Amino acid sequence: MLRKYAAVVLLLLGACPADKVTPEIQPDAGPIRWGLSLTHDSQIVVDPGATFPLRAMYFNTEVGGLENQPVSFLIVGDAQGGSIETASANTDEDGFATMNFQAPLEATSRPIQIEVSAARVEAPLYVQITVTEPALRLLPVGATERDVRPNMILPVQILVERVGGGAMADVSVDAQIRRADGVVPPGMGLEEAGIGVVSTETRLSGIARVNLHTGPDDADIWVDMGVAGVGTVSYLLHVRAAGMGDDGCRLDRDCGEGFICVREGEGEEAQNVCVPDEESGCDPVNPLPGQCPPGFTCDPNGECVPGAITGCLQAPEVCPENFECVADVCVRLCDPDDLCPDGFDCVEGVCQEPDPPPDMVRVEGLWLTLYQFDLSDVLGFLGGLGAPLDFVDQAFRGNLNIPVPLLGDLIEEAVADLIARYVPPWVPDLVRGLNTLVHIFQELQVAGEMELRHRQNPLHVRGTEMWHHAIIHLIDRCPLGRQDPNYPRCAQVDIMFDQQLGDFGEIHTDPRPFTGRLYLDRQQNWRILLDREVEADLVGLVRYIVNLVVSISTEGRARDLPQALEQAVDCQGVARAANDAARQMGLNGGIPGVDQMCQTAVAEAGRQVDEILGRIGIGWEVMDFDQRAQVFDDNNDLLADELGRWPDGPGDLDGRFRLIWRAPIEGVWFGDRPR
Repeated sequence: MLRKYAAVVLLLLGACPADKVTPEIQPDAGPIRWGLSLTHDSQIVVDPGATFPLRAMYFNTEVGGLENQPVSFLIVGDAQGGSIETASANTDEDGFATMNFQAPLEATSRPIQIEVSAARVEAPLYVQITVTEPALRLLPVGATERDVRPNMILPVQILVERVGGGAMADVSVDAQIRRADGVVPPGMGLEEAGIGVVSTETRLSGIARVNLHTGPDDADIWVDMGVAGVGTVSYLLHVRAAGMGDDGCRLDRDCGEGFICVREGEGEEAQNVCVPDEESGCDPVNPLPGQCPPGFTCDPNGECVPGAITGCLQAPEVCPENFECVADVCVRLCDPDDLCPDGFDCVEGVCQEPDPPPDMVRVEGLWLTLYQFDLSDVLGFLGGLGAPLDFVDQAFRGNLNIPVPLLGDLIEEAVADLIARYVPPWVPDLVRGLNTLVHIFQELQVAGEMELRHRQNPLHVRGTEMWHHAIIHLIDRCPLGRQDPNYPRCAQVDIMFDQQLGDFGEIHTDPRPFTGRLYLDRQQNWRILLDREVEADLVGLVRYIVNLVVSISTEGRARDLPQALEQAVDCQGVARAANDAARQMGLNGGIPGVDQMCQTAVAEAGRQVDEILGRIGIGWEVMDFDQRAQVFDDNNDLLADELGRWPDGPGDLDGRFRLIWRAPIEGVWFGDRPR
């Protein structure tokens, strides 16, 4: 690069007369050559049973990629159980030929070698594929020590993922109950009472689950869940008839028979506690939000009834337009031509909820839930987070002010191009990764567990839920992008809630107890409507994802953006190289101020990054939303099997963030009953 600029300088300073034009010289292209080029590494590692797309470009120096030409793919030597589809494949319009390699079902003792060749290419290419079991790690799902009630059926779960991220499905997991005396107490067991050891497999989410029957008696037990050759996660559970410990409850089933989990207190002092399950439905003296389903209010008798406001007999004017005070409750008026809210009928001029039919589908029990939120509108400003780092090729252009006509401009251009040699190769990857953050938040997923119970009126339900982890997808984790044989699993990253995440700390979530109702739509399909309020450290989640993108893009060299900025350019090295370049071009005094200008550019980039991240806010965010879904009874036993269907017919989310962003919430969700 420096020789090029030196030659240009000599040329311009007098190598040719001013009135003479140098003719353009056309280089001799020489003979036409044919070649092959792999689009991936020649050394490949895949999982047993995986399919890997081998891909090569066939070209010549005259036309580039050659269309519709055969390229041969041949396993050389022992295939060790591996195979390819056919012996050859024709190139596409751009000159690329693709052939799928099917890995054997077991790890290989040595690499499988594949020869890639084509006509007129002097030497073939070779690809070596090693089939090996993936390196795995185990993560707990939920607290590893807690108090539980007797006579419960409690899910115990672990997450199995690749080292570096990516959930693993169909992994065999062993679980056992462990006690100091080696005896499983009566009534206790895994999956059923009396069973101390069971085996299961991970689902697509990478989570393996067993159901623990806690039994009738107080006890301290360990449940070990492990994968052979990988390790074990142990849970210490204190079975106690009274008291829930410091952490309180998360689901109704944490409280045992006859008790439910409710939220008591306000603000930071609020906590979930177990209280007796009073079927009266609501407290008219001290009404709390969420005691009654959407569209209902607590009447003076402690019943959830259709309406908006109670206590209107003494002041009928409190009822809004189109409402009337009936039995001290403001109820909506209607006529047969009016549309009452979903699930209500117009009876005698009042929108009323019908009686539950004998063939209603019940939704009680435990549900595995998956939410997909679209936060792109809320966090759209993050789309420019990479821009401040993309400063290095512009920081010096037009700013050096070298007082030598023409030569100064050439040196300035040379220095600007020189800087790229002092910028780590991961900086462009980081810029691209940060600029695509908004797309990550378009499909932010959250996995959890929900428990539903019917009330005295079976059309009304109450529920509790706990969110286990968030799921995001980072394409840069897949060597071949979306064409990678392990996509989308290679892109998936699971971020656990309410447990330590290295040096970052914890990301907390608090889905509050809620109410809802069932109703028949106009097509006579059962639907569920839930009124939700979830408090979550979304600010912490966003910052953790930003740090994750930084760590992946820099290959672990930086753990957060400030550290990445410190390493983004070697300012002293740039200054030394710039001065050397100037001296070679005849500017003996060098170029003053390059180091300072570089440091100023880095500082300005840091200021812009801080400004963007500052818009995220500080603290927790409260989400208020309704979630609806069709209720599916697949085997017609009047017990629901699915709430929405993923991905063809999920339920919908509709609400708003309450505190920081004050923006709409949109997304989809579904619930699947554990099999």
